[in-house]
Amino acid sequence: MNKLLKGSIAGAAGIALLLGGAGTFALWNDSAATAGGTVTTGTMSILPGAAAGVWNDMSTGTAVSIDPAVVKMVPGDTWTFTKTVEITAAGKNLQADLTFDPSTIIAASGTPTEELGYTFTAAAASGASLATVTSATPAIAANTVRFKPTVETVATSNVTFVFTIKYNNVTTNVKSGQAKAVDLSKFAVKLTQVRP
Repeated sequence: MNKLLKGSIAGAAGIALLLGGAGTFALWNDSAATAGGTVTTGTMSILPGAAAGVWNDMSTGTAVSIDPAVVKMVPGDTWTFTKTVEITAAGKNLQADLTFDPSTIIAASGTPTEELGYTFTAAAASGASLATVTSATPAIAANTVRFKPTVETVATSNVTFVFTIKYNNVTTNVKSGQAKAVDLSKFAVKLTQVRP
């Protein structure tokens, strides 16, 4: 091997060693505190109010208090269940939908569920810290009420909902719906956050 080739190999090896150690020297760095403050998440919860719900027969257009454990429903009847729940909410862009949970309506075998109609409405109590959203994108679903906090602090609002159950008239003489039951003992409402 000639001296020129040996020198080239030795030079290349030396450069490789120098490059291999290039990352070992210290690079300057520094930091400064900027007092960014604290980021705190909001809150959203729903609890049943202390007062029991109230059943009314609205079939004649006038509310008549009833006990569904005693009074029996017939085709054409319209009954309402009114209850107040407590919603606690805070958050700059928080909006939430309140509706009923259909999975908690348990119909006994043979109950004419296709003839039973359900509707749900709700409104914030006067002076509450929640406002009702009357229009939104995407559109608010049926039987759903959308709320948003009107204050930045955590606050609890009393919201009264009305759940309506109607036994629709039938066009034929169907007896299958007689002496049947719809179990609402586990009836629940749910609150779900949505993005505005």
